[in-house]
Amino acid sequence: MTEGEAGSGWAQVTAGTTALPPDGVHEFRTAELRGSALPGAPAAERLRVWQVYWIGGRFITGDIEATVQLALDRLRGRGDDAAVLLLYTPLEPDRAGAAAAADATLGRFVAVQFNPLAAALEAVRRQRAAPARPPSDPLSAGTSS
Repeated sequence: MTEGEAGSGWAQVTAGTTALPPDGVHEFRTAELRGSALPGAPAAERLRVWQVYWIGGRFITGDIEATVQLALDRLRGRGDDAAVLLLYTPLEPDRAGAAAAADATLGRFVAVQFNPLAAALEAVRRQRAAPARPPSDPLSAGTSS
């Protein structure tokens, strides 16, 4: 996520980081995005977004660190298994404490779903890393050496 345009019709309004639990086991980049107001809509939609990269079994917050880790993994022959997790929730317009409430919602989601997401990513990585079995030869079935 970069300052300014975050994609078609979205602008990044704020940026930061958060760690869960507070001791920093899981760190996320945070941002508030503002969408373009639709004609006749009372206000533009706003989202609170948390982002983290998953690269080769590790969670990484920064763009540069993620790029370097991915390059190192490829050079070491470990492949290029990577994903970006974007978690978001709507922000209530014109409400004091809206960002804190959205962060609490995302924090509850992470508390329940982060480990299953990590396990699913790791399962795909292990499956991709498993050596391919050669196809069975129907002509050799039933023969002995």
